[in-house]
Amino acid sequence: MELFLRILAISVGVLGALAALLFAVRGRRKQAIAAGVAAVLLCGGAVAWLLLAGREAEETPEVGTVTVTIDASAALAYGGDAVEALEFPADGRLLSEAEVPLREGDSVLSLLRRTAEREGLLLAFDGEYLVGIDGLTAFLCGNESGWTFTVNGEQPTASAADVSLSPGDAVVWTYITSYDFFG
Repeated sequence: MELFLRILAISVGVLGALAALLFAVRGRRKQAIAAGVAAVLLCGGAVAWLLLAGREAEETPEVGTVTVTIDASAALAYGGDAVEALEFPADGRLLSEAEVPLREGDSVLSLLRRTAEREGLLLAFDGEYLVGIDGLTAFLCGNESGWTFTVNGEQPTASAADVSLSPGDAVVWTYITSYDFFG
């Protein structure tokens, strides 16, 4: 698609230049000048785009990897038509111990967003609070249900946006149906 848009931009510039030439040949000086200026601007824009658009924004360097798991097995055990309609894997794991590149400054939340994009998972948020993954939302399985996370088996007291990660960490997102999950 990007190549198509680049070709289209160049084509429009070339057509503008041809229009300027045609107007000039027919003696329409004002239209020729206007078409010529438009052609120059379009061609200049197309050239600038060709030179700059291919350059990706410098990404933060990778500093290692983190293991990410997304577990919805408690929702499957809870059952119900709404959960069954989501068609999750039989073990309830939406993602099983995937190794994900860790970038400098990553938080649990930024890593989840990048992981979801990579794995094709849909996320739903209320601000920075994770409400749902692939349709499994908070309160779908009762008043105490929703997503929580641990890092290396510990549940942080800060939000996912505020918890920094280190290479080798293990992040587990778990859908809970009751606060009893925490013991």
